Amino acid sequence: MDYTLDSKTLVIACLENQFKDRKAFSSPFMFSDLSNGFVEENHVYYFGRLTIGRNNGSSVDVLNRGDSIIQLDENSQLDILFSGLDSITFAEAQFIGFKITLIPR
Repeated sequence: MDYTLDSKTLVIACLENQFKDRKAFSSPFMFSDLSNGFVEENHVYYFGRLTIGRNNGSSVDVLNRGDSIIQLDENSQLDILFSGLDSITFAEAQFIGFKITLIPR
């Protein structure tokens, strides 16, 4: 099967390859209240477009299993796979994409 780098199918294949004892299920997901961040949950990932608008000059840490993988400044947009965001108050922010949950096979 051919994949593109922005493909949900590729992300699911990679996660299932990394966690061989788990099966991935995805559902469309949109969230615009990021004031409390995304609390990381075991075996839950988000894949899609993260947009940070005006946020009083602060930046946000994008997390993958507890580690910061990138810091986004205000007026930024990124297609990304992540597992959580640091809690911060945003004036404008949105995520649209997929919530991917890995369950035991």
